[in-house]
Amino acid sequence: MRKFPLFIFIFVFLIFQSLILAQTVYEPVGSDIYSFLSLLSQKGIIEFNDQVKPVSRKYIAQKLLEINSKSDQLTSLEKEEASFYNKEFGIELNFINPQNRLNNSEGTDVHSFMNYLGNDQFGRLRLFSYSDSLFKLNISPILGLSLGKNAGSKYTHTWSGIGLYGYIGNSIGFSFNYRDNSETGVTVDLTKQFTPVTGVIIAKSSSDNIQYSETHAIIATDWSWGKSP
Repeated sequence: MRKFPLFIFIFVFLIFQSLILAQTVYEPVGSDIYSFLSLLSQKGIIEFNDQVKPVSRKYIAQKLLEINSKSDQLTSLEKEEASFYNKEFGIELNFINPQNRLNNSEGTDVHSFMNYLGNDQFGRLRLFSYSDSLFKLNISPILGLSLGKNAGSKYTHTWSGIGLYGYIGNSIGFSFNYRDNSETGVTVDLTKQFTPVTGVIIAKSSSDNIQYSETHAIIATDWSWGKSP
């Protein structure tokens, strides 16, 4: 009779353990929430290391709870931003504290909800949102425009796409992010070889324009989201 190898048993055990523990969804590195948290960290309102990215959405929700508890130290603009992010991270805030009325108008956990081309249960505009006790999913369009100057010449960066994230039970978190990008200007870095930004595979290019797409997909679990980003 063949013996079951010990290392296979350990491997299966670790996989099983990872599937029964807390789920993790990481916030994309380019998200504006990082600038907001960094600003408040510089003001001494929270502690946040902006050199460590990405971090989980649940970790960000914990930081938002800290910010909410110190709202008297925020400017009117910062309060508006905090209110927006409370809606954006409503699912994660609800994981931490289902009775928190800052992110759930009913003050209770929402067991079944579905809507499209409208607000989710936390007041955030979504392309599609669904939530019940076992499965949660949010889908949102991605649109952006950046204008500037480089070496005295105009520079334009536009992007569009779709992003989604969700949770399956208390074990799995997942996310998907797709963007089409177009950069135009005579000073555009056509190769992106000498730049601090993430490298890309250029699909089309001309003397003053490059086009490329970015795709990020994650399925993840975590041993304990409450102890680490």
